[in-house]
Amino acid sequence: MTQPTATPATNASKRMGQRVWMGLMLVSIASLLIWLGGWWWTMATMIIMVVGFRELAELFKAKAIQPSGGMVLAVSLVMAVVAHLNGADYLLPLLTFGFVAGVLRLLFRPPIHSQITPLDPTTDRPGAGIYDVAGTLLALIYVGFLPLHYILLRHLLPNTVVKVASWADIVPTGWPHVFQVESGAFFVWMTVAVIAASDVGAYFVGKAFGRHPLYPALSPRKTLEGAIGGGLFGLLVASGFLLSPIFDWQRTVPLALLLVVVAQLGDLFESLIKRDAGVKNSSELLASHGGLLDRLDSYMFCGVVSYYYIRWVILQEGLAQEILQWPVFHQWFMGS
Repeated sequence: MTQPTATPATNASKRMGQRVWMGLMLVSIASLLIWLGGWWWTMATMIIMVVGFRELAELFKAKAIQPSGGMVLAVSLVMAVVAHLNGADYLLPLLTFGFVAGVLRLLFRPPIHSQITPLDPTTDRPGAGIYDVAGTLLALIYVGFLPLHYILLRHLLPNTVVKVASWADIVPTGWPHVFQVESGAFFVWMTVAVIAASDVGAYFVGKAFGRHPLYPALSPRKTLEGAIGGGLFGLLVASGFLLSPIFDWQRTVPLALLLVVVAQLGDLFESLIKRDAGVKNSSELLASHGGLLDRLDSYMFCGVVSYYYIRWVILQEGLAQEILQWPVFHQWFMGS
């Protein structure tokens, strides 16, 4: 008696089921950690840094690139702790120190002994090169400096809450008309929700209607229709956060647009690294989702965008405050 063979449709359905269950599990864990905040959120970010660096190091290995890994990890974790302790002003000096220390470590890496032919004397060549230096800087920024902005974002406006009007104000449901969320948690949830909606929209719209490749040299399966669909999904989810008085459409729409565009650019950036390394996934850590970087590529750059936009534009803090006083910006963002 012959065993029935799985059809391509069955395999695709099975893979989709795995992706859905894995996605639901990751969303649940992330939501819990965002709500808990504190050291729970910081430790989760630090784990992402460590795992992300391990995956990036494997991609580097395919190109014979050997960054100063110990220095990258040490400085990245120290920056995460400093961010948790509200030491944002010390992050750029720490990043600079990490790069300089990493370069010095590479400079004194033991030389490589080589012999061109049996008749030639043995010669030494440096144990590190320009690619190792560049890889050190990329690792410091990509899996160190960028993710820690989600820690900074979670710590914005500490000890304050955002009052969010519920849909009960529009359609009576018996639920309280207002519920409160910690400000930092609200900012992180909005950022993550817009990116997740953009990813989901791009996937399903691209699968259903995709005809025109977005960037075939990097990611043949991504389409222009999918990118547009992802943008619309992201904007739709962002509109839900207008229920909070801290956001209005003049400031929410530009942030949502920035997030959906930067999220898709982050996806393409990781595709660039993988394509150059000649691999499909950064690892098999998350089964059908690939590696951690495959799952979080859209999020890597967005923490920076969201943190500085909210701080500079919405909260009117930092270097952008003077620029926002220019008449054209003041009229748009401040509504006066």
